[in-house]
Amino acid sequence: MRPELYTLVGHEPKPCTLDEYVAQFGDRKKRIIKQDKLDDGTMVSTVFLGLDHNYHPDGPPLLFETMVFKGSWEENDLRRYSTWEEAVAGHEEMLAKVKGSR
Repeated sequence: MRPELYTLVGHEPKPCTLDEYVAQFGDRKKRIIKQDKLDDGTMVSTVFLGLDHNYHPDGPPLLFETMVFKGSWEENDLRRYSTWEEAVAGHEEMLAKVKGSR
């Protein structure tokens, strides 16, 4: 069974205890990888979750998330990633997608 809770050491997720997990989220800004707010109010936000969101027994942990916040929930988009590098690249892809759809 793989760990469920992680902390960031630099850009590397490392398994951690519940106390370490809670401590890292005392400052919300530590979780933010990148955020972009567009002129129309749309927000593209990529964060470190610290909690494995891969609920299947196979595959790597999903620890980072990019969300698009527009208006209603139906307009929002979501992608999850295993590494910092994937999250940064995914953020840029989502930003380009959102800009291209306007």
